[in-house]
Amino acid sequence: MIKIELYLYCLCFHNIGLIVVANLPKTDSMGSKDVHAHVKNNLFDKLNAEKQRIINYAKELYAYRHMLFSLIDREFKGKYRNSVLGYAWHLITPLSMTLVYLVIFSTFIGRDIESYWVYICVGMFPWTYFASSLTKGTDSLVNYAPMIKKIYFPREIVIMAIVITNLINFVISFVVLCLLIFISGYGIYWPSLIVLPGVIILETLFATGLSLLTSSVNVYHRDVSHGIHLFVNVWFWATPIVYISSFLPESMQYIWALNPMYYFISIFQDSMYYQILPGMLQASVCIALAVLSLIVGMIIFKKLENGFAEKL
Repeated sequence: MIKIELYLYCLCFHNIGLIVVANLPKTDSMGSKDVHAHVKNNLFDKLNAEKQRIINYAKELYAYRHMLFSLIDREFKGKYRNSVLGYAWHLITPLSMTLVYLVIFSTFIGRDIESYWVYICVGMFPWTYFASSLTKGTDSLVNYAPMIKKIYFPREIVIMAIVITNLINFVISFVVLCLLIFISGYGIYWPSLIVLPGVIILETLFATGLSLLTSSVNVYHRDVSHGIHLFVNVWFWATPIVYISSFLPESMQYIWALNPMYYFISIFQDSMYYQILPGMLQASVCIALAVLSLIVGMIIFKKLENGFAEKL
């Protein structure tokens, strides 16, 4: 009797299974190919849409190039209007800072570093460029508030104008510095002239990305500006510019890996002071920092952009 009941139960479940299988959607090899093709087409559509959006964005920036040039010209002329020395201040500022640190630290640290003034200069000039771009870039949207509220233009142009203005100043002053180093007899490591333009571009992208991020957040929270100015001062002392990186013991050398500007400054120091080509690790980190900074900065900037006119 038990065997009969078990047989009937098995037969019942078998029939239920046949019914379920019969009602499942039929899929064959052709159907699977259709699904993959559909997913693939959707992916390509999204990539094409994103590509087109980037192209349109680039076209819009290009359409406002004359405004960018106008803002750069305004930054140049406005900063040194009615100034006797004019553009010479671009060279005087980092040189004066270098002189101060040279006098203060030459007794304590510089005596162990050959041609200490060269070491400080090759780090101070790129640092001044970065610090000026970041601090002024952070304040730029607030400073240009009247223009932003009156007319439409890609807001990124304001930050780009600030950074490019500082870039031009930096290139001019750095060329003069190279001449001074050459005339002094220290000499120039000519292969570095191939490396330095690349690292300058990467530092520019890095500064632009950070400025996009901080300037957009500063529109909503003005404390960001004060915080950035303070942070940059602390950041300077956390970067081996007036002292050498071996100042820290071997067990603490990993700290430099936490400082993004260490990689940029070290390339300038290797190329101009130590007169060696930088390693692939340094270059790779600089590339990664520049790209990551620009992407993150642009995403946050675009996310907050719609509220600029209202908050300003």
